[in-house]
Amino acid sequence: LESRGYLNPVTYMKDGKKSIGFIAQNVQSLYPELVETDNNGFLSLNYSQLTAVLQAQIIELKMEINDLKRAYKDGI
Repeated sequence: LESRGYLNPVTYMKDGKKSIGFIAQNVQSLYPELVETDNNGFLSLNYSQLTAVLQAQIIELKMEINDLKRAYKDGI
């Protein structure tokens, strides 16, 4: 997966309950394939597919950490 940007989680109210998630419009600008529009024009986020994006970003960060550790260890 190509990194297209980072997502910021937010808290929001849905059906009278406090939830944590992402704003579909923000996700849509980075990963439009994860957002669907219903017949009423409301956006929804496909969280099951979002996990693949988040995992790819975790792997990318882990590789960067390992590179930095190697560079530090080598005295660069």
